This record gives sequence, C-alpha cells and structure tokens, in this order.
Amino acid sequence: MPPFRFVYNPKTLRFEKAGIAWYNLWFTGISLLVTGFLFFAVFLFLQNRWVETPLEKSLRSENAALSKHRLIVQKELDASNVLLSSLSNTDRALHKRIFLTDQKPVVKTEGYSKEILASTFADFYQWIDKLKVKTSKSFEKALAHNGHFSGLYWPGKKDIQELDSYPTLAPLADFKLGKLACGFGNHINPFNKLLYEHNGIDLAGEKGTSVFATGSGKITVAAINDLPNGFGNYIEIDHGNGYVTRYAHLLQLNVFAGQKVAQGQVIGTIGMSGGAISPHVHYEIIKNRRYCNPVLFMIEQDGVESFMALTELSKTTQQALD
Repeated sequence: MPPFRFVYNPKTLRFEKAGIAWYNLWFTGISLLVTGFLFFAVFLFLQNRWVETPLEKSLRSENAALSKHRLIVQKELDASNVLLSSLSNTDRALHKRIFLTDQKPVVKTEGYSKEILASTFADFYQWIDKLKVKTSKSFEKALAHNGHFSGLYWPGKKDIQELDSYPTLAPLADFKLGKLACGFGNHINPFNKLLYEHNGIDLAGEKGTSVFATGSGKITVAAINDLPNGFGNYIEIDHGNGYVTRYAHLLQLNVFAGQKVAQGQVIGTIGMSGGAISPHVHYEIIKNRRYCNPVLFMIEQDGVESFMALTELSKTTQQALD
C-alpha cells in the first residue's frame, strides 16, 4: 500500500493528510480510455488489413471467379435475349401474315447483368435457371402457336382446289419493292389530283417487259382498245372459285379468249394503252365481284420481311399511274 501524502497546513501549523484530487482522477481515467480506444482501432485496422478470415477468403475467391466469367455470362444473356426477341418478332410476323392485324409484343427483354454480377454463386445459378425456364416457355409458346395455326389453316381435300386457284405470283419477273408505283385503296388520281378508290396496284416497268399470269386459269377477256382512256389493252383470267385477275394498259397480248394458261406463263407485255400516264401494268384481283388487295396475295416473296415491307409500302398514299 503506497504511503499517504502529507501537506503543511499553515492554519494549524501541522502536517495533514492531503485530500483526493478528483480532477486528476478524471483526467487519468479519460486518458486511459482514449489510449485503449486508439490501440483497439489500430489493432482492428491491422487485423482487417493483413489477416484474412475463412469467410473473407471464400468471398474473395467467388468475386475472382465471377469477374473471370463475367464476359461469358453476359454473352450468354445477350444471346438468350436476342433469341427471345427473334421468337417474338417471328410470332408477330406470323400473326400479321395470317390475321392481317398487328399483335402487341408479349416477350419483354429483361436485364439481369447487374443482379448477377453482384450476387453469389447460388444467386447466379438461380438466375440461369430462370432464364432457361423463360427460354423454354418461349419455345413452347412458339410450337403451340405453330400447332394452333396449322390446326386452323391446314387445308383439307375440299380446300386444295381453291388453294390451287390462288394468284400468288407477282405479274412481273424479279419483282422488287421499287416497282410498286401505287398501292390498293385511296390514292391520288393523276388527272384531277383528287383522292379516289384505286381498285388494284400499279407496277412500273419498261415498255415490252413481259407480264405473267399470277395463277393458273382460263382467259375470259383479251381486249384491244385504242381509246385514250379506260383499261386500254387488258386481259382477264378466271382462276375458278370466284377468283379473277385483270392486267390492264398492256402493249401486246400474247393470249386469246378461251385459252387456258398456267401460273407463270407470259400473257402480254407492259405498255401505256388507255388512260395511263407512264408504262406500267395495272393489276387487280377480284373475288366474287369484290376487289381485293393484290399485295396480300403476293406471298411468294423472299421471306416474311420482304412481304411485310411490301404491305407497308402499299399503304403509303401515292399518285396512281392510271
């Protein structure tokens, strides 16, 4: 036990025990606490900086693996999203081609990269499983739609004759979008510049260019007309089942009334007879005395994209050539 501290008291002229200096005690205690805290902080910093726990080692290994395979995972996700988008576009194009109406997109492209790159291996495999399920469902939907459409539109024996009579070719060889000068519907009359009902389509070409029968049938009209108005020289083909095609403003007729022609056979040449302002063939399709849009029958094009581009171009209001 340390000896007591004595101080001289001038009032009593004696040495007495000194009292406790509380402020010294408080200062000492606070100093010890601050020193202990600093020591603990330095120790904790050094431990976190230089000492690696098993959990930290595992997490660091996982981060390294995720960083290494990041590009591969991203490429797989991008490829899957492209595939889903392609399936969606094909589905809409098929729907448009059959029903002639637009279908709202149902497949949404979702980004998973941020969630995956910030997750653990368990989360990563969970996202991959979700992606596989989504892709599988899209394939199943596409197969189901194809089966549904084939069930609705697969022809029976009674439909074969009508399908054979469809005028599905273009009346010009090597038909391109640029040859469609005017579509079906409301367009501009070249003479009075007013809108009128254009009952066919105008396909431009040089004089003397061959015109083909778009379907097999029998020539019912092969008329030569010298008047500077109307259809001029024109041909009508009866394809059966109520289908008739008309080819107007021809220069030369290569067939005669009553003759049977095959699909793709040359029946005449492009001209500008009758009420035409430039060389072209005015092409019409009539079903049971009702005019149809010939573009919708020209299905023997180079793929769905070409057919869809043709239908969109035909909707543009243009000046007719007759």
